Amino acid sequence: MAAASPRVDVIIPTRNRPSLTIEAVDSVRGQTFDDWHLWVVDDDSDDDTVARLEDHLAGDPRVTVVARTSRGGANPARQAAFECGTAPLVATCDSDDLWAPEKLARQVAAYDLHARRRRHVGPVLCWHRAVDLQGHQLGVVLRPRLRRWWHPFTQFNTSTPLIPRSLLESAGGFASTDPYRWNTTDHLDLFLRLTHNSSLLVVPDVLVWCRHHDGVRNSDRERTLEAADEAASLVDHFAADLSHRPAASAWLQAAVAGRYLEIGAHRQALIHGRQALRTADLVTSAAIAAHYGPWAARVATRHLLTPTTT
Repeated sequence: MAAASPRVDVIIPTRNRPSLTIEAVDSVRGQTFDDWHLWVVDDDSDDDTVARLEDHLAGDPRVTVVARTSRGGANPARQAAFECGTAPLVATCDSDDLWAPEKLARQVAAYDLHARRRRHVGPVLCWHRAVDLQGHQLGVVLRPRLRRWWHPFTQFNTSTPLIPRSLLESAGGFASTDPYRWNTTDHLDLFLRLTHNSSLLVVPDVLVWCRHHDGVRNSDRERTLEAADEAASLVDHFAADLSHRPAASAWLQAAVAGRYLEIGAHRQALIHGRQALRTADLVTSAAIAAHYGPWAARVATRHLLTPTTT
């Protein structure tokens, strides 16, 4: 008789977006895999998010709403739920995204298969795609890969992973510092810690839709000097670990260069871009150039053509 699959704690952090959150919650409630508990963590909303969630979820024992009384950000909110749960596996979904009905079933099956074959299993990812609120596709499917020319720092998305609880615990949980210091690089911090000594698994299908909308999004804060400086600080913070991961280090330096370039900080962009190419081998350097080259040329041209003001 086959062993039962592990139970899953699902975590959705949210703030001031009740309608989108309800739709995200319902995409979890519609999973074909049914051994889960959902923790919806409200990060001190100042609207009716909590009341609407509690009304919508009345009578459903599979879902718990956790209301925080101080704002901490997405990873501290996830940490609050993580400390409430006990399931061997943990999955996260952003409150403006949607899961395919088979998302958990496919990932748990992949985890089970590899857990029987090897001693240690790392995060299980899947493909995802950006859509608008009407479901129209925006851009290409983002396909995490297991090769050194993969660009993990734009293709890792916090609505995709299924993570062993033991791995999260050894990595310091979702919020590894108190107070948590990473505001616009929280997904990078989490990815680097989860992959420090673990391998990735990828289910090669689009199982998550990341919805673009006019409301407030965490990614809106990335196009600032403060966000670029924070990303550079993250590189310094992980310097010792990244010295043993040259491909990851090169991609992260390139991502930092991209942040600086986007805001017109050309000198800092050049410094980090050069560091990326110095760190990378030939294959990774070529991949970085192919990924960032056309975009960098467009951004640089836009800056040249945009009049400056004093």
